[in-house]
Amino acid sequence: MILFNSILKIVQQLIQVRLQEKRIGSGLILTDTMLRLPKMKARCPMNQKRTRQKYTKEFKNDAVKLVIEQGYSTNEVGRRLGISQTSVSRWVREYRQENEPSVNGGATRSELEAEIKRLRKETERLRMEREILKKAAAFFANESS
Repeated sequence: MILFNSILKIVQQLIQVRLQEKRIGSGLILTDTMLRLPKMKARCPMNQKRTRQKYTKEFKNDAVKLVIEQGYSTNEVGRRLGISQTSVSRWVREYRQENEPSVNGGATRSELEAEIKRLRKETERLRMEREILKKAAAFFANESS
């Protein structure tokens, strides 16, 4: 019964016609017939915030293995898994950057990053030692004078 009443109410609102009168400069009356609809939520997808699909690390690794080890194309993997081909391509590119040897020296990206971190730490230690030696040299130069 509640459903019937709500449907009846909506139908009545849809049938209701209002006349709007507007006066024009010469005194003529312009009447406009408009069908009034109840306010509904906007259907335009541009107003809605899209939520990004998040995939697990295992899912990404499995998709990458299909491309690298099994030899499937990124288009085919994307189609079979129901995801975008560009996502699969990006995952494969990131995997290759991190895990495959690069042209310079044959080290992987993670090994190069570890080496850079170690060298920066060593550089900071050497700078501190140099500052200490400068201060010691200045101290002994003042003492001998």
